[in-house]
Amino acid sequence: MKLKKIFWWIIALNILGIIAVIVMILKSSYQTKKFGDDNSAKTRSRERSFEQKSTKNNTKSEITTIKDEGRKDQQKVVYDIYQELQKIGQLSKQEIKAKQNKTLSLEQTAVSKSDEFQSFFKQMNVLRMIYDYPQLDRKIHFNDMPDGHPLYDEPYMGLINDPNYCDYVDAYNVLYPHNIHNAMNIFNDYNNDGLARQVFKQYGYDVMPDFINKDMPDEEFNSRKYLIPFNTTMIFTKKVKSYYYHEFNKNLYCVSQIYNHIPGHGTLTRKDLNVESVNNYAKRFENKPHCFKKNQFFPASYRLDNETECRQFFEIFNSKEYKKLKEKEGISYITKVSYGSHRANGLELVDDEYEVRLRRKYYNGQLCGQIEDNLMAQKYVANPHLLEGHKYDFRVYLLIASTDPLIIYYHDGFLRLSILKYDKNSKEKSIHFANTNLAKDLFENAEQYKNITGMTEAEMRNFQMWNMSRYEDFLVSKGKVKRGWLDDYLRPELQKAFIHAVKMSEHAFLKDPRVFEMFGLDFLFDENLNLWFIECNASPVLQGTSEEKMIFQSELVRDLLQIQYSYLRSRWLRIRKIITKLQTQLKEGNPDLKSLREEFKKVNKNYLEKEYQIKNNSFVKITDLNLPGKAAYGNLFEEDCFATDQKNQSKTDRQVDNNNQKSKAKVSYKEEP
Repeated sequence: MKLKKIFWWIIALNILGIIAVIVMILKSSYQTKKFGDDNSAKTRSRERSFEQKSTKNNTKSEITTIKDEGRKDQQKVVYDIYQELQKIGQLSKQEIKAKQNKTLSLEQTAVSKSDEFQSFFKQMNVLRMIYDYPQLDRKIHFNDMPDGHPLYDEPYMGLINDPNYCDYVDAYNVLYPHNIHNAMNIFNDYNNDGLARQVFKQYGYDVMPDFINKDMPDEEFNSRKYLIPFNTTMIFTKKVKSYYYHEFNKNLYCVSQIYNHIPGHGTLTRKDLNVESVNNYAKRFENKPHCFKKNQFFPASYRLDNETECRQFFEIFNSKEYKKLKEKEGISYITKVSYGSHRANGLELVDDEYEVRLRRKYYNGQLCGQIEDNLMAQKYVANPHLLEGHKYDFRVYLLIASTDPLIIYYHDGFLRLSILKYDKNSKEKSIHFANTNLAKDLFENAEQYKNITGMTEAEMRNFQMWNMSRYEDFLVSKGKVKRGWLDDYLRPELQKAFIHAVKMSEHAFLKDPRVFEMFGLDFLFDENLNLWFIECNASPVLQGTSEEKMIFQSELVRDLLQIQYSYLRSRWLRIRKIITKLQTQLKEGNPDLKSLREEFKKVNKNYLEKEYQIKNNSFVKITDLNLPGKAAYGNLFEEDCFATDQKNQSKTDRQVDNNNQKSKAKVSYKEEP
């Protein structure tokens, strides 16, 4: 009898909780509508313009275009919840209508966050019975800067930090799984007219289109006004540190949402931590040179705020060998800002003039350990491979689609060529670095430079970006390589470098199936076609600076959406079965929560179900720790290179499997179709 009473209390609380959901959805729908209607004509005009420009590839990604699906969901969701209320509580239409009117008085209660209101959602969100909603590690996951720490009390992007937000969202998606499986509801902060936001609108639904963006007024940005709608399933922000301001599993980033930044990624994106990571990583392969060679991967680097490394650098600086190297190479070293700077900001050539300044600043090394500037010296690759006399590098895209388990995708990206011809003795940065940001002056003053470059602005932009096919065609035409070199040599080398870059950094990553991230990695060839890793950039620029680049990057974002939603939908399909099992056991009055928790741990990982296989996608999977042996790393390495990692992964999986076998012996249930 006691169990029956508990069951009916849970049903009653669920009904009250659903009513509260209605209030919050009405509120968030009103926000979206209020700010969206005034600009809908302008938005439709932008979308038409974008669609006319976007010439689609013959092999389209198999993403269902649901531009209007989000609006449709927003309009019908309240009706569907009423239907669910009727089913659960056996309410009449008159009773539902009465409850609909009554819920309006709960809005003020919701805003004041009363204990009663909070308890409704905690009871309704059955996931709390089998998942603990853990928080981030403050010592590990906030490493974008040396003193990184949570800033939850500071307003950010005008968003409300409701402590119960994840209960609202996850309860909503438990009740309304169609929201995940049939729509792409995306919150983002990109410019309204920007390429990324336009792609989100073309293939999904922008949940807050006209008042959340990176250029919003300061008074709006620093307020607490907006609650992200509950039907949001992807949070995709240009601003890398947005998770510093909103707590995981609480204010945002719920079980049924995915997020495009990986907490702890500073080990991959910070240049100073790259030095530490690659040094530690190299020790793993001291007896396995066939797996990894540090001196053929990352140029020798010295952090000048580290006393030991600073002294090592000045020992080289003061040596006879360095003088000989300068005579031979011209520029032998460069300095970079170790963290907090991208797009060539803070990049300096160590020419004669800068060398004097550097020696003076550090008193020729005697002040090492006393100067705290976040500066790093790095060996300059002074013998670059050239294309028709121009230096170039590779901007390729790394997608870490999952950290639990580790799943990595590779994308070709493109080549960036320096507009001006290479001269090893030149002090002009745009000759030595093919960074697009450095080329801006040339683009903006194309007429002035035409007598030097022989190109108009449009021709410069076209010349500066090459795709991989154009690159191979050129090398074949010059007799430098044979057809097939791209697939036989270059792509495998880049893919292996991707895996090394991630493996040397992953120790600090949040291991969670909800997080993913796309990075822009820069590599270059020396004259012997040795590939050098230069740096990794978070939030790479998504901007159509030319017609070709606009089409290319539009497809890049489109294909990323396909991949990430395929994993989310696969995972949620499995989670729904666990929820159904839990609900069945609750009705029977004998829930085996311990076994369900273990089962949830196993299914709450990323692997694709047959319904959501990825097809016709420009990204290539190169790592998937769901796979055995060499296949786990794309058959790019010998099995002994990462055998220990796979052994640890298998041990964890076996432990979960054993627990699940015990669970199945205790309870049987009918899975939903």
